[in-house]
Amino acid sequence: MPHARRLLCSTLSLALVTACNPPAPAATEGPVGPGGTPVAPADPKGEAVAQLTNSSGPVGARTEDLPEGTFLGPGAKLRAGQVLVVPRGTIVEVRLEGGTVLRINEDTRLTLPDAPDARALDLDRGELVAIVAAGQPPLALRAGADTFDVSTGEARVLARGDRRSYDVVYGSARLRTAGQDVPLGPGAHVDTPLAPQQPAQPEVSLRPLEDTAWSRAFEVAARMADAVPAGVGSLTARRAGSQTELYKLALVDQKVHVAISGRIARTEIEQTFYNEAAEVLEGTYRFPLPADASISGLQLLVGDTWMTAEMLEKERARQIFKQIVDATIPRDPALLEWERGNIFKLKIFPIPGRGERKIRLSYTQVLPVVGDDLRYRYPMTGASSGASGTEIENFEFAIEVDKSELPASGELVTPMAALQRRDLGNRVELATKSQRFRPVHDLGVDIPLPEGERRVHTETHLDRDGQAYFMLAFKPDSEARRERPPASLRLRPRPQPQHHPRPVDRRAQPRAVDRRHSRRQ
Repeated sequence: MPHARRLLCSTLSLALVTACNPPAPAATEGPVGPGGTPVAPADPKGEAVAQLTNSSGPVGARTEDLPEGTFLGPGAKLRAGQVLVVPRGTIVEVRLEGGTVLRINEDTRLTLPDAPDARALDLDRGELVAIVAAGQPPLALRAGADTFDVSTGEARVLARGDRRSYDVVYGSARLRTAGQDVPLGPGAHVDTPLAPQQPAQPEVSLRPLEDTAWSRAFEVAARMADAVPAGVGSLTARRAGSQTELYKLALVDQKVHVAISGRIARTEIEQTFYNEAAEVLEGTYRFPLPADASISGLQLLVGDTWMTAEMLEKERARQIFKQIVDATIPRDPALLEWERGNIFKLKIFPIPGRGERKIRLSYTQVLPVVGDDLRYRYPMTGASSGASGTEIENFEFAIEVDKSELPASGELVTPMAALQRRDLGNRVELATKSQRFRPVHDLGVDIPLPEGERRVHTETHLDRDGQAYFMLAFKPDSEARRERPPASLRLRPRPQPQHHPRPVDRRAQPRAVDRRHSRRQ
């Protein structure tokens, strides 16, 4: 039987990655109970000082004076002095009287201003970002014994136990703590409590921009939720050679498998799209990666064989793809490129009439430490909003966690959805399956850290070309400040783990690789 050549080519052009976690579908205005039933606030008295403008998660925020099981949806009015609680798995946006915007992360508790014209609130625990526009009065954020005065711009406060962090993304602010008055400008970061009898020395870096990436979910959601839903993506198709896209192909199967070892998470997504038309189509697949993710693999199912992507110089990859699409010899190419922001675009041909195509991609992340936990999130928020929602006929999601990294005490927590647990020897699996699945919130797990936190973690990788790589994540002991290290070792302790991957020149184009795969017909 004759042999037919098949080519799978991909090209990557690295670009600045922005955060993207689209919001949940619009909820009923005001408080809602189980099943979405509207209810009246428990205490309607008092003047309104804020309005909940957006929410993302399986449930909304709530105030402590509401009945148990009742949550607030977008449009709800918040009263003076109320205590607002945002549960795990949910983030919300609140607009104060006067226009100042608060973006509040999950597992946060705060007390609202005590009057409409008051410009102070108390953060009991959790994390929030305040955006004070030019011309608005300053906002005072109190956490413990500290007061953080935001004059203008975007600033962040994180409070976990007796530890607090303050950041300024842009604009200016002042921190009053332990008798000191510390001015902060763009890029500044300070942790409290301060070391005894030492003046505060703000660290200036890109860290505030990175640590507030979650808060920009609401900014990009409107642009991306319908066209490219997070965690789901889309596949649009057209006749080969035509410039008119016909419709979106149905997503009939999606399997997500996550492997977590230490602070490293590898996520693999396998998707099956079905072409209901009778004719052969050319498809464009788009998938938004999380902001902190790096793509690590791409495969396309050709016949019964998974073909792995190879890297080519950009223009050559495009030229080869066009030649194959225009040719009469049947071959299956795919072309992967950065489209914009954190969206990957994959061109696929052919998509057979009344047939399906399977795609498998994977990415890796270094998990952030939030409080006493490692946090993993698979973003799927807003994927089923309105008529443009994406329904998945068969959906499977599984997380495997290495037991060797778990402390003797402490439980794995899945705040957004209940996942079934199985012990698999040296691993723990958390999984769920669903038919006719409509994603409306993220999925994920919080993993407890060992007592005192594991300070060093390593990860190794051997590439197919024989090249070996390693990554080291470590957190120096802050006590090292008191002793002068040897001349051969100078480490500057920081409160957050440091990651030192092998440096890569992102400006360079990848070298051309032309590897052809054949399969017996």
